[in-house]
Amino acid sequence: MNFHLGTLSRLGLAGAYALQGNHERARTAYEEFFALWKDADPDIPIFKQARSCPSRRLLAQESVEGFSALSKTQMGTYQFKITLLETRPPIWRRVLVPSDITLRTLHRTAQTAMGWTDSHVHQFVFKGQKYSDPKYQLGVGITDERKTRLCEVSSTVGDRFLYQYDFGDDWRHELRLEQVLDQNDSFWPICVAGERACPPEDCGGSLGYAELLEIVANPDHPEYDDRLEWLGGDFDPECFDLAEVNRKLMRSNR
Repeated sequence: MNFHLGTLSRLGLAGAYALQGNHERARTAYEEFFALWKDADPDIPIFKQARSCPSRRLLAQESVEGFSALSKTQMGTYQFKITLLETRPPIWRRVLVPSDITLRTLHRTAQTAMGWTDSHVHQFVFKGQKYSDPKYQLGVGITDERKTRLCEVSSTVGDRFLYQYDFGDDWRHELRLEQVLDQNDSFWPICVAGERACPPEDCGGSLGYAELLEIVANPDHPEYDDRLEWLGGDFDPECFDLAEVNRKLMRSNR
């Protein structure tokens, strides 16, 4: 399905405004979204979701009293697509983040949007430079992600970060900058789209995850019961709950 990324971004910004309690700006962003997609097929999932959002207070959020916004600063908005590499079909998320966040906040956003638990070492790699938390002691030449702002290292559409998580399972994500939006109002990072569930932690990387899916899809497999017990019950690899992701993003950024 083809769509204009700017159109989808208006939906994401509407979400950010609504979460902050700025209903006037949220309503304006919604109106812009529907105007741009006035000829869209009403059965497209993202369009159906958008139509349902006003009655759900956007992405199933309850009233958010006391939700404090970030300090008002002149900034842009970056739209990233996060893709978990070597997964078929692909597992991905699309997020909107203020351009002046630190790479530490980008790390937390990626963790939450994907569904990881931040239980392992991670690092970013961009144009040959590595960024991480000094506590991991990954060696010389590592730049402190806590002191590095996103806009200081990336501002060009098409920029691609490698985000590595869990050096054992070796999960590799591509973070591709899809758009830079002119947006001067602060908001928390928000997820506007995605597909499929995050793999379970410590499942053996992309190959181990593929094997796990094969086993749990076959009740006659000799390891079926053991793997299902390890998972803690049913596991739906196609499940992605956008509302829950944004609830977690809101909590993690308070």
